[in-house]
Amino acid sequence: MNIVVSPGTDRAYRYVSLDNGLTAVLVSDPNTDKAAASLEVAIGAGSDPRERAGMAHFLEHMLFLGTQPFPQPGEYQQFLTTHGGSSNAYTAYEQTNYHFDVDADQLAPALDRFAAFFVSPLFTDDLVERERNAVHSEYTAKIKEDGRRYFDALKQVVNPEHPFSKFTVGNLDTLSGDNLADEVRQFWTQHYSANLMTLGVVGREPLDSLERMVRERFSAIEDRRLTRQVVLEPMFTEQALGHTLAVQNLRDRRSLTLIFPTREIGTLYRTKPTSYIGSLVGHEGEGSLYSLLRQRGWAEGLSAGQGIANKDGATFMVGIELTPRGAEHRDQIIELVFEHIALIDRRGINHWRHREQGQILATEFRFLSDAPAQRHAMALASALTRYAPEDVMRGPFAWDQYDPDMIDTILGSLTPDNLLLSYSAPDVDGDLNSPWYDTPYSLTPIEPERLSRWTRARGVTQSFSTDLPSANPFVASAFDLESQSGHAGDTPDLLIQADNHQHWHLQDRQFLKPRADIYLRLATPAANATAQQSVATRIITRLIEEELNTQTYPARIAGLGFDVYRTLSGISLVAKGYSETVPKLASLVANAAADPQVDARAFELIQADMIRELKDQALDAPYEQLMQALPVALIDGYWSTADQLAAAEAITLTDVEMVWRRLLAESRVDVMTHGNLTDQQARVIADDLVQILRPASDAPAYDLPGVNQRFADGDRLASTIDHNDNAWLAYLPATDESSQSEALYRVLGQVIKTPFYTRLRTEQQLGYIVFAGYMPLISQPGLVFVVQSPETTPNDIELAAEAFWAEFSERTETMTMADFERFKAAVLTGLTEEDPNLSARSQRLWNTIGLQDAEFQRRGQVIQAVSDLRLESLRGLMQRLASGEGRLTITTVDDAVAAKSAQAR
Repeated sequence: MNIVVSPGTDRAYRYVSLDNGLTAVLVSDPNTDKAAASLEVAIGAGSDPRERAGMAHFLEHMLFLGTQPFPQPGEYQQFLTTHGGSSNAYTAYEQTNYHFDVDADQLAPALDRFAAFFVSPLFTDDLVERERNAVHSEYTAKIKEDGRRYFDALKQVVNPEHPFSKFTVGNLDTLSGDNLADEVRQFWTQHYSANLMTLGVVGREPLDSLERMVRERFSAIEDRRLTRQVVLEPMFTEQALGHTLAVQNLRDRRSLTLIFPTREIGTLYRTKPTSYIGSLVGHEGEGSLYSLLRQRGWAEGLSAGQGIANKDGATFMVGIELTPRGAEHRDQIIELVFEHIALIDRRGINHWRHREQGQILATEFRFLSDAPAQRHAMALASALTRYAPEDVMRGPFAWDQYDPDMIDTILGSLTPDNLLLSYSAPDVDGDLNSPWYDTPYSLTPIEPERLSRWTRARGVTQSFSTDLPSANPFVASAFDLESQSGHAGDTPDLLIQADNHQHWHLQDRQFLKPRADIYLRLATPAANATAQQSVATRIITRLIEEELNTQTYPARIAGLGFDVYRTLSGISLVAKGYSETVPKLASLVANAAADPQVDARAFELIQADMIRELKDQALDAPYEQLMQALPVALIDGYWSTADQLAAAEAITLTDVEMVWRRLLAESRVDVMTHGNLTDQQARVIADDLVQILRPASDAPAYDLPGVNQRFADGDRLASTIDHNDNAWLAYLPATDESSQSEALYRVLGQVIKTPFYTRLRTEQQLGYIVFAGYMPLISQPGLVFVVQSPETTPNDIELAAEAFWAEFSERTETMTMADFERFKAAVLTGLTEEDPNLSARSQRLWNTIGLQDAEFQRRGQVIQAVSDLRLESLRGLMQRLASGEGRLTITTVDDAVAAKSAQAR
């Protein structure tokens, strides 16, 4: 079996099938720094017993907690951490996926541990009881997420005889009883079988060696000759269609979704009929449905295409993010949707459109960049369940079979009489509550006169309100690689250094694809000097995106992309794509940034959206809110949510125009070009962009803010958060920004993260969200420790953390040099790891410039400092952490404690 491989990769591939029925794709990459594996089981939450909701998810948790050859809980994670790796898993409706990565020279022992999950898990009784609490903590941690709340309501509309209707996470109630250990073991035996497993492995070894590794370890998985679950019941009954499901949001967001049940389409990956239709419904260019809704001030976003994509049930969905004004015009919007579908029906099924989309995807596949090892292994294990073995790489990009009849068949199902309509908003008053997330909702029949009106719109044959896209002018056709010029290093040359602008350029010599990335920065203190200026700068970035969206949407479809975002030092503008066409896109972005004309309607929409976003931050998970509070506490120029909200509510169109003009008048311009461009081509591009932006001749200098040390030892900040869970965060910043401090903090972060997780999460079950590790603030090194818990108070979490730190400080006193050197090696692997593709390198280099390391020396200095680091320094830092010296703590508290904390601060 020969896998169709992208011409853009040097990796070697092999498909293998073991005697027990397990199939695998092996990838040999001699240059990879990380090895990885992913195993997918074709069993997911849909197979849960009715009386044991969450069993598949619970089993996923249990497989991490010990196997016969490696019985110690946490041993697997500790091994990976020691060798620069990571691991995770997820349970979906039809499948469960397990994955890890590790230093490339440690693949074989990592596979020993990984394969044992599926050969000889222990299911130890006391760990079963502990992990029930972990699953329950995961459930409570996300109980206020609107996505989960919506799906809990939607599942009440799904056919109750269909497994998609079931609650899938699990909690203490659904996983109760004395026989749970026996039941999870039985579920594993009855549902996990080699013939239902697919595997992706990426390693440095030759393919023959990888195949031996896999056969030696995974052939031991038992083939129980199981079959996939077959469901004959429809996902939605006819009685559910023709109804409106109204769901109450917690966040200030309004969504309108048209759900149409369709046939299963997974086998149609070479024709992609739903993608074809979705590209025409969801287009955002001139004359599109979205552009019309946006002009009327009714929509903030629109998406269309495959919704639910299960083998036993599928849907086509049109989702519209509404403005408050749009929520008042829902019927008119639905009418326009059906009219646009009628337009596609009459004029949109064209071979040239299918061929153009196929050409774009074929080009993307031709020049496909290598994905990081773990992500690639996951994609391959999953692809084996969806595509023919030879198409595991090409499947997502295969669009080479034109089937107008199938497109017409799918279009034929997009009718009002096959519609389930859903609307979610904070002002929905539901007369029902969903069982697991207590979501208020209602289900009401759609009135016949509304259905009749939409049916008439679906039958329109002329005089359409919208239009279909014409041929895409951004489709690239020139893919030659430019002759090499300039130096042969892996860091950019500073081609231009003027008083008001600088230009760095690096011609790519490694990835050798016809792509280029262009970065610009308007750098000035005026972008963030006050909360008002910070908010104004964010609004400006969105105004630029708003102006560009319609005219650049075809470029995005054709494989290009742009981004505009605010930083502490100003505004960054980014254009990426094929080197033939990306200069044109960069010019469009720069021109939009250089023209401070604010459209009143666009400003009104963006301001209102920003205010809603800032208010909705109060609904973020407790640990996320503490993470947001950390830089506000320690970095001058980081504005709190309250400060930003006050500024956003008060700001005017005139304020934004004034800040925009000031930004242009006072900014220095930084430019970086990287990719398939010669020095001369890069100079021409940069000169054109600088001429457009016209940087100030006397632009003020800008220095990045440092981390302040105004908090005394043991200081605490308190935050009032409306959530059932508590949260606790501790942060230890370094006392300087030296490369030696960064090396020290990186190594201790690597040493401590898994033991902290194992103690507080696995053993003590303080919460589902538990993590620790290295986390810098700008250029200042630091260590962070976070726990979110449904039951334990912040004070008790802190007592547990302090006990752990004290004990771990003693453990470091007996740490061997061999263990210390292994942790250093893991850190060095991360620091020296090769960039997986051109865009990843561009982003790293641009971040380096943004941190004012214009000579690109810091990385090498830190690598040297890690190599030179002594065990005594690690022990000293661990003692400082345990003592509380310089440590800041932020917690959730009740209103009274929060008020006292705020007053003290």
